[in-house]
Amino acid sequence: MGVEMIKEAVDAFIAAQEWGKAKKVAKELEPRLEPYVDQRYKDFLKNEGKADQLASVDLISALDMYVEQGNWDRALETAASHGQDVLHKYVAMCATKAIKDGKPIDALSLYKKYGAPAFAQNFNIYKRIAVDLLALPFDDDNPGGANYLTWASFRDIMLDLTENMRHEYEGSQALQDFTLLLLISHYMALRAACMPQNALKEIATKISVALLRHTDVIPADKAFYEAGIAAREVGWLNMAFVFLNR
Repeated sequence: MGVEMIKEAVDAFIAAQEWGKAKKVAKELEPRLEPYVDQRYKDFLKNEGKADQLASVDLISALDMYVEQGNWDRALETAASHGQDVLHKYVAMCATKAIKDGKPIDALSLYKKYGAPAFAQNFNIYKRIAVDLLALPFDDDNPGGANYLTWASFRDIMLDLTENMRHEYEGSQALQDFTLLLLISHYMALRAACMPQNALKEIATKISVALLRHTDVIPADKAFYEAGIAAREVGWLNMAFVFLNR
């Protein structure tokens, strides 16, 4: 510094990891070096895996580092304090990973927790969650492949989404599609609530029959099987025979 070798002095501080001194020298003696110091600091934090410190100088890089480390909870927690756009970029990434891993209920939980904004880029994710939930294997102890809380969460998300879409997407095909999913999710939740109660089994069976009109969305073999089994259990044998033969 005494012979005005400012760049070399800054590099010396960087080599010694004296970032505060490097920044101070650059700021006071050679402002053009400030971006250089900032970039070197970011590179250092990335190489050291210090995402928490990186977040204060480069949020997106820090969030990407959390994702690379598989630390989704920390990534979402950090993103949540920086606005909906940033948050839902990483919610979508996390949901996509859960879907690819065959865990649609985990993806559903994310949107239950963080909300379902009417972002067009998210529509395929919402639809994929719906398709995967509706295709969950039938279980005699768990008709429909999911329990009441799961279907209720799905219904709540579809309600949140359709309400968010009302103004910008009024009259659109997308809104019609999600409104139908809201109706189906309501039926699914209601059926899951009624099924365990003996006094309400007929209502649950009627819902299973009503859902047959939506076999363009629900897998048809599953829908007819569920309706047939439900009809058999309440003694509607003619209907059970027809549905199970389908």
